Amino acid sequence: MGGSAGKTGKTIRKDVAIRKYRRGDFKHYVDLLLLNSQTEYGHIGRVEVSHALQIMDKDWIWVAEVGGKAVGYATAVPEKGTLHMIWLDVHPDHQRTGIGSLLLVEVVKAGKSFGLGPLTVEVMDKNEMGINFYFKHGFRKKVWVDNYYHNGSSAFVMVKDI
Repeated sequence: MGGSAGKTGKTIRKDVAIRKYRRGDFKHYVDLLLLNSQTEYGHIGRVEVSHALQIMDKDWIWVAEVGGKAVGYATAVPEKGTLHMIWLDVHPDHQRTGIGSLLLVEVVKAGKSFGLGPLTVEVMDKNEMGINFYFKHGFRKKVWVDNYYHNGSSAFVMVKDI
């Protein structure tokens, strides 16, 4: 995958396009959510995920594409002056390549442009990769919520000032 070194010495992805959600993204997004969220949401199926996605404000959904193919999504919801990130999902074949970081940058930019903050997200307490990702991006653990997920798993609410 292409890229060049930026000021930090990290590779900047030039092969990734971040864009707003389009109607044709629906099936791919539902498929990715179901693929990545079986641990947290194993009890829900295509109908429930489809319904949740249908009622979301599409202006707050971003899509990451590589070679014209959607490989990641981020979804946020403004709530009482804050911004709550509902989902940030990247296809397993594209994880740890910077795509999640690029999506997060777009969410933060949107929050700032609307004067929202802080940005919050829930992460399963056993999801070390996710927790470390958010730490790397300036989040901190705000609170632990016992039995947050339907399967009885707990979560950390993580927060970032934007």
